[in-house]
Amino acid sequence: MTRTLALTLAAATLLVGCYQSHSGRAVPDGGSPPGDGRMPPPPPPPSSEAHFVIASLTLPDAVGRRAHGVNLDGLDSGEGSTEPDATCQEFNVDFTSIHGGEAGVDNAWSQLVPTLESLVGSTYDELLAARIADGSLLIGVRLDDGGGASLVSLSPSGPLRLDSRGRPEAGQRFEVIEELAVGSRSPDGARERMVIRGRFRIPGVEMFLPLLPIAELDRAQLTYAVGSGGLMNGELGAAVEVELAVESIASIMPGIEDTLRSVLESVADLDPGPDPQICTALSLGMAFEAVPAEF
Repeated sequence: MTRTLALTLAAATLLVGCYQSHSGRAVPDGGSPPGDGRMPPPPPPPSSEAHFVIASLTLPDAVGRRAHGVNLDGLDSGEGSTEPDATCQEFNVDFTSIHGGEAGVDNAWSQLVPTLESLVGSTYDELLAARIADGSLLIGVRLDDGGGASLVSLSPSGPLRLDSRGRPEAGQRFEVIEELAVGSRSPDGARERMVIRGRFRIPGVEMFLPLLPIAELDRAQLTYAVGSGGLMNGELGAAVEVELAVESIASIMPGIEDTLRSVLESVADLDPGPDPQICTALSLGMAFEAVPAEF
């Protein structure tokens, strides 16, 4: 009986010695506390991105009450208010977007396009297509799976390949020159909407696109449908400050500042100034399509 008790005590001593107390809980000797028993979370998967290059950028005319662009001021003035105290935002006409059906779309610049094209001697669409085809106006779109987005200036890694329409072919490789704008994207019905933070800058564009002041676009938004062929039926809307537009155009056509300011203010539809019937910015609407690219 004594020998049996001694063996039992010895076994118990060995068992206790193999465990140590940690915060009142026993763990195997040499181990670490199990915490709540759960494994640490795995590291997040690497972020993936989709890259595109804008292959087509145009300034289409409004068609009746439909036009490319977005609602920049949150108003839908319809045919324009006829009230005597209406502001420049209220008495200017608004549109419905071509593809997304968005109401209150602002696109005052479309009223100036025929006059300005007659001065340039070419259509804006022809000028934009030529600058894309020669590689001097290549804008990349970068979308990440976390809802981020950015626009970058690109340069071809080799000779730029064009399709039968004279647009960059899909799948080409480009080098990033600089970041132009950063924003975020979110679902917008069957489409997506990208909202740019701050100004969308395109340095030097005024030198090869006369009378089209898109070097600095404010409050820019892009809406588009995503498909296997890229970003389709895209619409870009933005605001252009009157004074910045005057500076941009007058830098290559000096001496026209006063006349130009008067013309722009006659159609400006955003940001009423000290005189609420004269706006300090005008809206711009463009159409675009982008194809998959590598950069």
